[in-house]
Formats: sequence, C-alpha cells, structure tokens
Amino acid sequence: MENQEFIEEESTISLTDIVAIIKKRFWFLVTTTLLGGILLAVYAFLIATPKYQSIGAIMVQVRAGENGTVNTVESQRLVQSTVDILTKIDLVPSQTADVLQSLGYEITAEQVKNNMGVSNTSGSLLIQITFISEDPELAKIANETIILTLINITDDETYNMAQTLKGNLSNLYVSEAKYHSPNKILFTFVGLLLGGVVGLVIVFAFEMINTGYKTKEEIEKELRIQVIGEIPEYEVRKG
Repeated sequence: MENQEFIEEESTISLTDIVAIIKKRFWFLVTTTLLGGILLAVYAFLIATPKYQSIGAIMVQVRAGENGTVNTVESQRLVQSTVDILTKIDLVPSQTADVLQSLGYEITAEQVKNNMGVSNTSGSLLIQITFISEDPELAKIANETIILTLINITDDETYNMAQTLKGNLSNLYVSEAKYHSPNKILFTFVGLLLGGVVGLVIVFAFEMINTGYKTKEEIEKELRIQVIGEIPEYEVRKG
C-alpha cells in the first residue's frame, strides 16, 4: 500500500515543477511562439491570395389594393420563397454564370453558387446578397448580375410568378467590393498561439523522455537515501 502511494505521488507533476520547466526553457518557448506568428503572418500578408466581397440588397414588397399600400404579412411570407429560389435551386447561379461567361469571365454555375451568400433577418423584408471573389471587379459585377437575374426570373411569364413575386422585388443597392480575407491580424495571433502551444508540447515531451535524476531531492525521494554532497554548477567568467 505504501509503495502504491509512493508511485502515485511520483507520477504527478506539481505547479512548481511546471513553472520551473517553463523558466528553464523560457527562451526556447519565446522562439517557437515568435516563429509560429512569423510563419502565419508571412502566409497571410505575402502568400495567401486576397479575396474581396461585394454586398447587395433586395426588398420584397407586395402591393395591396388600389392605394398601393404594402401587404407586410404577404411580403414576409414571400421573403423565404425568394431565399429558397436563390439557394435551393440552380436557376439563378446557372443563368448568372451564362451572363458572366458572355462578358468574358471564366466562371461556372457551381462557382457562382459556392461564392454567393444569402441572408435575411427574421421579420425583415430585406435580403442581403454577398459575392466573394479574388477579382474585386468580378465580385461586384457578379453580385449585380445575381440580383438582376433573380428579378428577371420572377418577372418572366415562363416561371408563373404573376401571383407571387412578379413585380414585387426591388434592387436596393450593390456596394463596391472590399477586402474580405484572409484576416491578417487573426492569422498572426493564431500563429503566435500555435507556436507557443507547440513549444510547450516539445518542452514537456523532452522532460518526460529525459528520465534521469535532475536534482538531489529526486535521488533522495526515489532511492530513500540521504545525499551528503553534490557538485555545484558555476558560471565561468573569462578574465
């Protein structure tokens, strides 16, 4: 029973031991932390291809009666229908890709769909549409084309939307494309964090592998003997 308690005690590491290890390998940890931050900063600032985002918005408004008032309840119901047309079928991405290809851009319907974002706040009649591209000019043109294509589809007699969305979508705006990613500051911070973590893992792994006695206290505790002397370490100074 006594031996078992002794083994369990030896298998644990105290906070004091952790602090001592960190102090001992302090400059190594600083180096790995800075190295991680520098590597990811170089990637974010110099290597990664920047991407740009254009933001646009449309409004769904159903006119009710001769006085032209807006039927808010019906409008909110049709907002979800509009979002579904944009996201759940390939009609808008496909026609958008055709238009962009005719303008000389090499882009597929799948790429349009993957780079397009659609969002709506509950209870709002506004739908926000975003498009991300490595080419800022393409980002804006693609966003404009998506909105115009959507309005043309809802107004087209072929798709039988005369009683729903036809004439009820308004193109509000499309912004100039602005820098979107990568987040350079975040990449640098993550690099510093990962560098520090990797450094700690290496330090503690080395300490676990190095099973030799490091202090006289370890010898006394494990061998149950008293150390009566030790050779101290001195710093040799020239001159």
